Amino acid sequence: MILKMATSQSEHRHHIERVVIESSARLSDRGLHYGFVVVLATLTAGVWLVSSGYPNHGAIVLGTQIPALAGVFVYGRRTQVSELLRKR
Repeated sequence: MILKMATSQSEHRHHIERVVIESSARLSDRGLHYGFVVVLATLTAGVWLVSSGYPNHGAIVLGTQIPALAGVFVYGRRTQVSELLRKR
């Protein structure tokens, strides 16, 4: 009886962990897809501004995109590392 309960609890825990990991992976993929769409929209807007006769505005849009993306990746990496250290 106790062995059966322990086995059931272990299976339940494994199922919950699998659900959490799969959900995290889906969330990460969704973030990458949304980020890609935002980057394409920003690039399109910047190129359109430059070609429409607003080179300064286009340069600002295009010039701020790269540091913003780098900041997002650095922040994400730093968060991952701190969470990994916290779990240890």
